[in-house]
Amino acid sequence: MRILHRMFHERGTRAFRWTEGVVWTIIAFSILLFGVELILTEALADRGWASWLTAVADKPLWEGLLETLRLVDLLILILFSLELVSRVLSWRPPDLDFYERDAPEVIWLHLVRRLGYLLRPMSVIDLVAILAVHPYLRGLRALRVLRLLRLWHLFRHANPVTDILEAFWVNRLLYRAAFAFLAAVTLLGGLSIFLIERTENPDINTLGDGLWWALVTLTTVGFGDITPITPLGRLLGAGMMIAGMFTLATFAGLVGSTLLTSILNFRVEQFRMSNTVGHLVVLGYTEGSRLLLPTLLEAVPRGLRIALMAPHERPEDLPRVMDWISGDPARQHHLDRVRLAHAESVLVVGRRDISPDQADAQTLLTLFTIRAHLGQAKVSRRRPLHVVAEILDAENVQHARTAGADEVIESTQVGFSLLTHAVIAPGAAPVVSHMVRAGSYNLYEDPLPAALPPGTTFAEACAYIRQRGAMLIGVHETSEEDEVINPSQDRELKRDTKLIYLGKERLLEDRA
Repeated sequence: MRILHRMFHERGTRAFRWTEGVVWTIIAFSILLFGVELILTEALADRGWASWLTAVADKPLWEGLLETLRLVDLLILILFSLELVSRVLSWRPPDLDFYERDAPEVIWLHLVRRLGYLLRPMSVIDLVAILAVHPYLRGLRALRVLRLLRLWHLFRHANPVTDILEAFWVNRLLYRAAFAFLAAVTLLGGLSIFLIERTENPDINTLGDGLWWALVTLTTVGFGDITPITPLGRLLGAGMMIAGMFTLATFAGLVGSTLLTSILNFRVEQFRMSNTVGHLVVLGYTEGSRLLLPTLLEAVPRGLRIALMAPHERPEDLPRVMDWISGDPARQHHLDRVRLAHAESVLVVGRRDISPDQADAQTLLTLFTIRAHLGQAKVSRRRPLHVVAEILDAENVQHARTAGADEVIESTQVGFSLLTHAVIAPGAAPVVSHMVRAGSYNLYEDPLPAALPPGTTFAEACAYIRQRGAMLIGVHETSEEDEVINPSQDRELKRDTKLIYLGKERLLEDRA
């Protein structure tokens, strides 16, 4: 039993992988065998598109081959049966390792828990697939295709099949009650119609006929093959029809409520399962940042995908071209939903519905979470993720840089500085606002282009930039982290020097 348990239940072990490989080989072979058997059956009956086979060889040859295939198919079903029996017998109920029980209780627990394991959705699929081993149930051979549901592990992130099955399993008590009600009404209705009309109705000869009529009536299918003919039988039928309406409403509400969460979770996983790369991620968007949306649409290159994530539902005014993913940016596993490790850049927006200190604390926590997430992500990138963070309190700027932000925007301080400057320097504020507005002239910082070798003076670089319709206003020495606005004209530029210029668009080639 220990060996069987390792083979069928201990995932990750060599024995489990070997067993799964053998089982999958048999499943694939059995489905292929079933398809060939269908083709030969159609050919021997001289019907369908497979009838051309009879012209290739004699029927006795195909009949002999068909009999051989059926024997092999029977052997495969026996192997499936042995596999299911071994799986159930080698499964150990967790209760045995937790509770101290007497021998009779242990035996009873083994029986009950193993029966419950056999009634799990995936086990029921295996059980239904092997019922065709009985000659009377050979028509159920097509159900073996359901075993392909074992492909759940091919879903890298979210599996809709297991999510739906889990929804049924979690709410199994409700489903038991609903099916118990259905079984009780069917039994009472079938037994009653059998006792009432067995001597009057020629269509009701056995209890099975009565149960069939009750189930068909209760589910409002109404085949019409059995119809009550006595007044009492018709009265019973009316009661069954009314009960059927309540039964359908019960199951509709139950299925709708239990599957809704699974469907919503699968919708959340859609972006993560995509192949999106090089996109822009905005974390922490709130209603107070609504003016950010048109700016993003105007400033970012056309075709760049924008994904926003925050722990609330999609805002109604969010443009449809933007992707919305519900999640908490401060939770590391939620960052997988926006494929953060595959993004080009990320913008962490400060919240406007709380105090600046609380908003900055949330931003810092998000930055630390981003750094932890990138540290664990196994993605080989050509360039690191560019992280931009908005800070509302200037005292937290250094903390944001320590937390991993490449650039920090002091939005509140910048706004107040612009207001103050407008007082002491009238007319300057509209110019600055025009410069930083999307779609107009903006500041850019790019590496030194290949056309300007090291040793080029600032004056020569100014002439080079002016020829391209922009204006050079400063340099940034990355090795020294020194930014100089309007340096001397004879200042020599180094290979790691970045140029700060004012232009309508980015002009220089990014050498990073």
